[in-house]
Amino acid sequence: MPASFGAHRALPQGTRDYESARAALSAFLRARNARRLICPAYICTAIFDAARHAGVDVETYPLSENLQPATTLSLQDGDFVLLVDYFGLNASGIDEALASLDPARVIVDASQAWFAPTRPGVAATIRSPRKFLPVADGGVLNAEPLPPVEPADERAAHERIRYLLERIGAQPDATREAYLAAEAMLETISDRAMPFQTRAIIDALDKDAIASARRANFTRFEALLGDSNGWRWNLGQQVPLAYPFTIGRTDLRAHLIRKRLFTPRYWPGITVTEPVERRLLEETVFLPIDERYDEHDIARMADLTLETIKELS
Repeated sequence: MPASFGAHRALPQGTRDYESARAALSAFLRARNARRLICPAYICTAIFDAARHAGVDVETYPLSENLQPATTLSLQDGDFVLLVDYFGLNASGIDEALASLDPARVIVDASQAWFAPTRPGVAATIRSPRKFLPVADGGVLNAEPLPPVEPADERAAHERIRYLLERIGAQPDATREAYLAAEAMLETISDRAMPFQTRAIIDALDKDAIASARRANFTRFEALLGDSNGWRWNLGQQVPLAYPFTIGRTDLRAHLIRKRLFTPRYWPGITVTEPVERRLLEETVFLPIDERYDEHDIARMADLTLETIKELS
């Protein structure tokens, strides 16, 4: 049975909740007196915000086809490397990269991989529940030793969650302004803890059912669109964020949005140079697979995608 909303369980050892994933990263970098963060060029700009807030220099590396560093990384005292579990589908890329790095200098960015296990020996793992669960804030840090944390701002949390409540029974575009306002509130990085209401919701959810639904929907998309997909993803035991799909065109997402199939872009506002990075940024659509959708919804979205591809041909 899910935990009661009234039972705010103690967190596992080596785990601390923050207001956001970027706040968790900033707190870790400051606590470890980091000098430089080496991260992929294809990354959310929140990573750069967290590093700046921590007073840490940032250097970027290019991505290879298997989504790990394409160059050999030379680390000095005070350096940390960020490896990203892209879309919850990059466990193998991280494992390959770890084989040639000192794990004690590695931060795993699992913001898109809430369900991924924490790798032993790495310096830290950062998670973002709101990309997988119906919450509006929160970030989780797995590390030893743990940085301090300040009391949560529960009033601000009540305001942030408003867009999720309004979205019940409404179309996503009807609540977009409230969503953007909630996102803007998290841009100011603090050392505040995750709000009580956020942790209570997380603890109460049936996360096994959520993970199962995501895996099932990914598999359904793969059966319907896999032959047309320029990406080849090995699902294995992973729980993905979305179904990444590309046909090598930059206009598919815009045409799907016109047909009211909304897909996010990871990430607008960044500059990339490598072919694999451009494919992810410009040519890939990320079809939704969360627990709101069943096999009929997946079939409709797949049909709409194939129909749009045919129109563009």
